[in-house]
Amino acid sequence: MKDLDFICIGAGPSGLSLGALSSTVPGLKGKILERKSNFEWHGGMLIPDAKMQISYLKDLVTLVDATNPFSFVNYLSVNNRLYQFITANFGSVNREEYSDYLSWVLSSLDNVEQDTLVREVDYKNGWLEIETDKEKYRTNNLVLSTGLSPVIPEVFDDQLKVDKNSLFSSSEYMYKSHDFSGKTVSVIGSGQSGAEIFLDLINQKTNAPEKINWITESDNIFQLDDSPFVNEIFNPGFAEYFYNSSEEEKKQLLSTYNFANNGVSEQTLVEIYQSLYKERYIKKEAKTRSNLLIGHTLKKVYKDNKQYVLEMRTKEETKKITSDVVIFCTGYKYKTPSYLEKIKCLFNRDKDNFLINSDYSVNWKHQDECSVYIQNGAIHTHGLSDPNLSLSSRRSAIIINSIIGYDFYKDLNAHSFIF
Repeated sequence: MKDLDFICIGAGPSGLSLGALSSTVPGLKGKILERKSNFEWHGGMLIPDAKMQISYLKDLVTLVDATNPFSFVNYLSVNNRLYQFITANFGSVNREEYSDYLSWVLSSLDNVEQDTLVREVDYKNGWLEIETDKEKYRTNNLVLSTGLSPVIPEVFDDQLKVDKNSLFSSSEYMYKSHDFSGKTVSVIGSGQSGAEIFLDLINQKTNAPEKINWITESDNIFQLDDSPFVNEIFNPGFAEYFYNSSEEEKKQLLSTYNFANNGVSEQTLVEIYQSLYKERYIKKEAKTRSNLLIGHTLKKVYKDNKQYVLEMRTKEETKKITSDVVIFCTGYKYKTPSYLEKIKCLFNRDKDNFLINSDYSVNWKHQDECSVYIQNGAIHTHGLSDPNLSLSSRRSAIIINSIIGYDFYKDLNAHSFIF
């Protein structure tokens, strides 16, 4: 059994940020365990030409340590494309390139172990023991960086047999067959993922659907609010302000700033509107026809012969449509990993959520001896920035400082003009 200063489970952006920032801390020994053998960041949503919604300076390290070798700018330099990147004057980084950046960081770190399945975490005699399919580890600091899971509404008929090629989450979109010839495809949800998939479908040049339904219960397709003062919620000052607010104030803040995290980028909305214009007024002979169903709440999905029947409710009536393919773009949420089964009962809760301390550690029975940190699962305590990439480097730095017991990374609470 190997003893380490920390074990991090999951090598997505959060885990890689922790790995990159911990690599410069003298004497700190840790390991990042990743289930997959090949790196892939949201592979199911790597739609060609899809763009990031954040600045490339909000990478894994820069906002905490601008000289760290694992910055996005250094990635461009090492790969001999920095000058061309500047000259190209991209408004936003292509998501495929950002995924390649993350892959570069992973391959450059020497403390990542891929193709490793974590089977169980247990507390024994003042230690956390982590059992994998290869060996066992022991540590006093466990960091959970396993990301969020897609949410699928509970609207299915009990007898419905799900065909994984015709009813699936947006997270699987690019893995599925894109031969939609003669089919009706329904996209559920009007966030960024739903918008990108709808745009990709409407612009299909081969094997295009005959009809595309875009269904949302909201009263319109709303734009992501990334205006300067609203963007202050992705400032460290707001994270501190949110954490110290009352429960009622937190609920109000999450509601007030919802479209800073859950809308659609302006660029995507413009491209969709232009595509709809071309479909209706220019390409009149186009085979694909699009249908926006705004203010439609999905109530039930069941199968009738070979098609799915979608039963929806508007303010005035109940409506039914049929569809050959249904794609759920209905968000993500934190899900407690199964390997925590033995110790999760020791975690203190506030209703449905774990109590999270200011350093992102779980408030639990043995916290004086061992710390369990959660990344991406603290929106209820730290605000909308928690599942967002914007402050991931700051969160990693806070966790590292907590693990080593002193402030290796300093000045983490930047000034905010508002909060």
